[in-house]
Amino acid sequence: MNARLAFVVLTAFVFFGHVEPGASGEDLLQPSVPASLETVEALCIQRCRGHDTLTARMRLHKEMNSPQGEVTIEAIGEYQHQRKGEKLMFRVELKNTVVTRSGGRESKVEQTVVTISDGQFSYNLAEMGGQVINATKTLSQPAQTMLADENFFKTLRTHYELRLLPEEKIDGQEVWVIEARPRRPAPGGPAKTVHYLLKEGGIRLRSTDHDASGRRIQLTGLSEIKFDEQIDPRRFIFTVPKDIKVMDLTGS
Repeated sequence: MNARLAFVVLTAFVFFGHVEPGASGEDLLQPSVPASLETVEALCIQRCRGHDTLTARMRLHKEMNSPQGEVTIEAIGEYQHQRKGEKLMFRVELKNTVVTRSGGRESKVEQTVVTISDGQFSYNLAEMGGQVINATKTLSQPAQTMLADENFFKTLRTHYELRLLPEEKIDGQEVWVIEARPRRPAPGGPAKTVHYLLKEGGIRLRSTDHDASGRRIQLTGLSEIKFDEQIDPRRFIFTVPKDIKVMDLTGS
């Protein structure tokens, strides 16, 4: 289990209603009425549409165990997205520390991973030791953002059994909590994922994966959230570094 394998896993996990006619999401939730899954979905979709931009600090933490060893990944950086009509652009810039333990030895490597979407294509650039080790181009996927929007809930309802858990607070911010268990669990994959959805803006404030024992094996979270601040549009333009070939995976 080497650093390059850990990078592949990291870049993979960086990213993943019904309202009656005439009723708004706000109408569905009265102070004395407990939320339902359908109500939470409607409100999240409505509220995430109410903000054009989001800037936040992002943290990712992942633990992987196998007979060959253990890998721990800690990533800190910035998340941004901007909506223009139906187009959603985003940028994630992370500095990662990958610690590998195997055969009684421990190694540590530092990586920088930048993912940029212009609303049509997503570009991923990874550097380690000052050198580019991976550069790819793929079709942009809305599920790569931290929005709890229509695409997010469509994916949840298609692939997971859902349960609404009691509401919580994270750093003083009120969140709805949804537990998602895969309909077809993958070998070695998480037994469940818990999503903490920020009431204020309809975004995933935090998501955690857990193994069959309940142990948390992955966390994706946002902090220092700022809505509707102006973002330089050049942040969502990918410029290919000199002498770097980008692998085009749009046909995959």
